[in-house]
Amino acid sequence: MNIWVWLGIAFVAFIAMLLVSYLRLETLLSEREQVFRLHWLGNKFVVDAKARVMSWWFFDWRILHKPFKARESKPEEEKKPREKMSLKPLLEERQRLHILWRYFKRSLHIEHLELNARLATPDPLWTGMLYGAVSSVIYPLKAVWPKAQLRLQPDFAHELPSGTLNVVLGVRIFRMVVLGLKAFPIVRKLRLPRDRKEELYGSSNPSQRTRRGHASSS
Repeated sequence: MNIWVWLGIAFVAFIAMLLVSYLRLETLLSEREQVFRLHWLGNKFVVDAKARVMSWWFFDWRILHKPFKARESKPEEEKKPREKMSLKPLLEERQRLHILWRYFKRSLHIEHLELNARLATPDPLWTGMLYGAVSSVIYPLKAVWPKAQLRLQPDFAHELPSGTLNVVLGVRIFRMVVLGLKAFPIVRKLRLPRDRKEELYGSSNPSQRTRRGHASSS
């Protein structure tokens, strides 16, 4: 066989391996640690937000270990005013967003979920109310996903909440590609110029709609 045929077969096999590969994300958040780990094809990318260090491992070999600085905020005079994002394109795509959400839930695998939290506020009354509100949301998750380890307790002696969160998520690469292709039309509509959005969905500013109505009537 021609060498180009072999190269083509190898390339197709390589792309297929990438698409079916498994991406794993680990998150550990606590008062002492803020660590994010990404595992993919023998690579491990680690970001330690507390120590401000990022590293890259390939199996047991450390390829990169580099500290990073906190992002400096720009002075007020250098900040440019941002254009307000209109939510009308999202409202017009409610059905597609619902389909995307269902596909996202099917694609994402929760391998591990552990939450240990102590809820506290300066007012004990608000602490009790917050505990009741959060418990009504958190504990039903244990019936949906019994593997989840969720522990909450109110803390009336302190004013600030504390706890740890450990989450491990996994997803196939081809699932992410399909999700990106499905979401592309919505993202494209959100990135349309402002005048084009107003032409398609109308202005989100009532004063602009009033002025446009007066102009059209005159």
